Amino acid sequence: LGSDSSYAGVSGVFIPDQQPPQLAGEGVNTAIDYQASDPNMGLYSGTVTFMFDEPVYQLIEVSGVAQVPKEVWQIGNNETIPPDKQDSAVSLIDIIGTSVDKGKFSAPNKVERPASTLTIEFDNIPVGSVIRLFDTSFICDANSNSTKEILSFVLEETTIGLVGQSVSAKFVQLK
Repeated sequence: LGSDSSYAGVSGVFIPDQQPPQLAGEGVNTAIDYQASDPNMGLYSGTVTFMFDEPVYQLIEVSGVAQVPKEVWQIGNNETIPPDKQDSAVSLIDIIGTSVDKGKFSAPNKVERPASTLTIEFDNIPVGSVIRLFDTSFICDANSNSTKEILSFVLEETTIGLVGQSVSAKFVQLK
């Protein structure tokens, strides 16, 4: 190529994705609905959005053997996965565990495909409430690359401005 700083590409070389989905950037965004919340009682309503670097799937293991990944769909609590898709998709609400009544959580957006952004709506949950994504399974990508970890987030109260001015809440990841 005639230069010390020249580079050449090789066609037909593919580097496979071996990384599981990771929280991207801030990773977690909490939006509090102050009209529906009661901070004086430590109860909050709103949405929490989890942002990943690639679409998210569920990985189930049976007797230590990883099964085919399932797409995570965001559908309403009263909706079900169609019978012809039950082997390949799962509801977002079905894969979470919580420290409070699961009925206080719903999926506000209908997304019937794997997505890198997952949004959960919550209604009057107390500070200290925990959400566990993939409570009885694991997060993975379409290629079954998995963290094999349960992702846990807790609702923490924060003070805005000077001490005693106003309070808010947000979900933070438990390490």
